[in-house]
Amino acid sequence: MSFFEYIMVIGAILLGLGFAQLMIGASAIVRSRRWDLVHGTWVLALVVTHLQLWWAFWDLEALPTEAWNAGKFVYFVMGPAILFFCTNVLSPHPVPDDIDWRAHFERSRRPFLILVALLLAWTGGLAMVMSGQPFVHPARINQSLALGTALVGLSARSRRVHVVVAIVFLAILVANWFLVRWTPGAMTAG
Repeated sequence: MSFFEYIMVIGAILLGLGFAQLMIGASAIVRSRRWDLVHGTWVLALVVTHLQLWWAFWDLEALPTEAWNAGKFVYFVMGPAILFFCTNVLSPHPVPDDIDWRAHFERSRRPFLILVALLLAWTGGLAMVMSGQPFVHPARINQSLALGTALVGLSARSRRVHVVVAIVFLAILVANWFLVRWTPGAMTAG
């Protein structure tokens, strides 16, 4: 087992647990008669985020063992842990049979969006902390747009704003994957 594979074990466990929780929640949404557009869009955004974060971790494979230390390891683990918390706030376990997803989102939106903002701040710092990528980098454009979108959602109370925020956030994630992270190691390739 390489050092990278060893380090990835904890990231894989946290991402796997979060992804499994999302799939359980998604199946409950499908069975529910009270699904909600905003909540469902955020669930889809978290599915994309889990997959994209797993994909993005390949960038770390290029780091030599000597580049790692305990601080970087803890920073690395923080991202999947925050994403796991996001997932559990949005998709509780066990899911009550009579859950009203709209009411659930309204009750949990503030802690959820705070966690999303923390995750985006962590994402913005990941390449800087791990590989010394400069603060001013093209990757910060999508990260800043996503963070701004989450902050708008955090401060807004309007249902219409939350519909737009969820859809725009998902669109930013998908665009980022197609435009920036289409190939593994895309951020370390140049």
